[in-house]
Amino acid sequence: MPNLFRIVLLLLPLWFCLPAAAQTATQQAADSTVIIYHDNGKVKEKGVLKNGLKDGRWREYDTNGDLVKMTRYKNGEFRWERLYKEGKIIQITNRKGKVRKMKNCGC
Repeated sequence: MPNLFRIVLLLLPLWFCLPAAAQTATQQAADSTVIIYHDNGKVKEKGVLKNGLKDGRWREYDTNGDLVKMTRYKNGEFRWERLYKEGKIIQITNRKGKVRKMKNCGC
């Protein structure tokens, strides 16, 4: 009987650590870099999730690997978006939805 008591005492602290370990794993999954690929293996979209929400700059690429769109988020909320063509910004949209087309972009 004393051996059983010792085993329980040794395992008891582990029991209380399990929820914390599960929470840490969940947090790591919620805070991660996301990379989505085209069928040809090139990056299609790349960004960061914080607390499961888009955060920071998310970039989208065409099948050739050229940047076509960059979108900024903060805690999942849209901040701005830039559209690109041949490496140049052709359009900017702010958080209020106001669109500004760029001059001399050739579009």
